[in-house]
Amino acid sequence: MDFYSTELLIENVRIPYVVYPEGDRLFFKPSRAGGSKDAPVFWVQKSGDMWNPLNITDTKITDQVRAAILQHQAH
Repeated sequence: MDFYSTELLIENVRIPYVVYPEGDRLFFKPSRAGGSKDAPVFWVQKSGDMWNPLNITDTKITDQVRAAILQHQAH
């Protein structure tokens, strides 16, 4: 999987993210273009059939992350 970009809605603000593969995980890093200092940086790892953020517990973000990954894999 190559790197790609996506947007996540966090606290009613669309934050652009760049997603990089790192071994068996994906690294979600806010894009500099987003300009938000409070946007979380996090890793996502597949467990069974489900991608799970390793350091994010907010289900709104988790659902968006999973949808973004599925959308990217469908292309």
